Amino acid sequence: MAKTVPHAPMLDKARLFESLSSYLIIGSTVLTIGSFFSEKYLGVNNDLSKWLVTLNCLSIFFAFIFEALFNYLFYEGSKIKRSDFIDNSLGSTFIDKKSEDYFTNDNIQPGVYKLAVNCFENIFFTSQIVAKMIVNSWIWTIVVAAIFIGSAVLGERQVILMLFQLSLPLLLLQNSIKLTLFSTRISSLYENFLRLFNDLKGIQDTKVKEPEMIKLVIDYQTTLSWGSLLTKQKTFDKMNPSLTNKWIEVKKHYSIPI
Repeated sequence: MAKTVPHAPMLDKARLFESLSSYLIIGSTVLTIGSFFSEKYLGVNNDLSKWLVTLNCLSIFFAFIFEALFNYLFYEGSKIKRSDFIDNSLGSTFIDKKSEDYFTNDNIQPGVYKLAVNCFENIFFTSQIVAKMIVNSWIWTIVVAAIFIGSAVLGERQVILMLFQLSLPLLLLQNSIKLTLFSTRISSLYENFLRLFNDLKGIQDTKVKEPEMIKLVIDYQTTLSWGSLLTKQKTFDKMNPSLTNKWIEVKKHYSIPI
């Protein structure tokens, strides 16, 4: 486990607000469904329905606030993460508190080659963890779709209309599609890194490949910015030990100093 990760506190807060926003959207969905059935069985102007509508409005309002806080903290945390990445790779001093035991390539001299190796390590972990996250994301999307299809089969047209008006189904679908696109782009970049380091195995002077290294690092950082994605901490903690061992094997295979 890394001793010091300067960007962790900011991104942990971002992850918290992202979770709170998601929970509130789920809560809003439950409240909307409750309000629907309350009006159906108790009448349009019953007190329960009014309270549910009020709580729903509050849920949507705070979900918007928490989403805005997530975006701000994610941006600030990502800036620190990029600066630490550059400092560790190139020996610069953009931030005063550097990471310790976060990267596993401290025995490589600072330079463009180390920049590429650090990015190779990052994309290795990202590609594996995101692939795992996709499964859970689509499970939730399929469950909601099954409710929609089941309602259509049962002829509950009012329920179908309500589901179209809810933010949860659309959000789940949007997130699943974006996560899949992100994973596809990361996988493609990972293949490019594999080809790069396969070529580097037979090269004495790695400087001839520096333009390609820099391009791939920029492509990776651009993809991260587009995705605005935080990996799930529980998924990372669970997969980290096995992925660390696999990364060591990858380094051996591509003759990267261990």
